Amino acid sequence: MADFYKRDFTAIINSYINDVVYPKQVLVVRGARQVGKTTCITKGIGSRPHLSLNFERQPSIAESVDRCENFEDFTNYLKEEHKFIPGSQILFIDESQYSLKLSRFIRFMKEEWQTSPVIITGSVVSEMFTEGHRQPVGQIKHTSMWPLSFKEFLSAAGQDSLVKAINTFSFDSFSEGLF
Repeated sequence: MADFYKRDFTAIINSYINDVVYPKQVLVVRGARQVGKTTCITKGIGSRPHLSLNFERQPSIAESVDRCENFEDFTNYLKEEHKFIPGSQILFIDESQYSLKLSRFIRFMKEEWQTSPVIITGSVVSEMFTEGHRQPVGQIKHTSMWPLSFKEFLSAAGQDSLVKAINTFSFDSFSEGLF
């Protein structure tokens, strides 16, 4: 993996994972391709026990999920095929839009796996919630990841003194010098 520059978004992931408010909503992360969603989430999860699935890289997993008739089948599939232990692991599903049925199970992830952080991402994750697959209100926490902010860009370029200057800049002191 290339160098990783800590993104502001990493704090959102860490806050979600470490939050002890239960039942835990499912975190749905949207963002354009290649902005760093997977990298930031993987770094945020770190060495914590987790299961990471990527439906684009592993289409057979998305197909297996789509064969599940109900949430119990889905849970059993994750336990038997991937050794997922709800309540003891983080579940990270990347490029989730490749599953036709995953959206049907989100509501139950919050209700049944109340202490398990579940993170679902995709560049077009909104496609999961099409007609006939309603979005489970109150079960999801939405967030978006954008390309580098200007401060993140400066930090990645090694311009920490400029980042510090931006962070300490005050318009009040600037305007006092003009008048």
